[in-house]
Amino acid sequence: MVKAKQFLVNFLLSFLVVSTISCGGGEGGSSGEGEQPIFEAQSTFAPVQGDSPSEYQVINSYDTVTPDVTGISTIPISKIEHTFTYAISDSGNKVYAAVTTYTQSSFNIDEKSTAEALLLLNPVLIHSNKED
Repeated sequence: MVKAKQFLVNFLLSFLVVSTISCGGGEGGSSGEGEQPIFEAQSTFAPVQGDSPSEYQVINSYDTVTPDVTGISTIPISKIEHTFTYAISDSGNKVYAAVTTYTQSSFNIDEKSTAEALLLLNPVLIHSNKED
């Protein structure tokens, strides 16, 4: 039962990562000309004890980076909308997530941010425009 539950969680997180990345695309629907509405933010990744942050890739619609051994990395986020950022283990078996807003210059990716991101992906809570 535990393995089935773990598989389901890993499958759902992987699906969410792939769908978010494929929908974002990093271009925001623009023609690719001009400056993109993004800025560099510092992420601090804290995996469960025993895992090294440098064995993960931090990824979002704009870039993929590898954090240093302390978990620090710099990754672009949107100046306009919320950005979903993920930390995916090199094996692909573990996924963490964080949702950043355009007002944050730094953010954490950990177990708490993953739980918050999963709540925000609930279809009942998703709105069609950013004013909601």
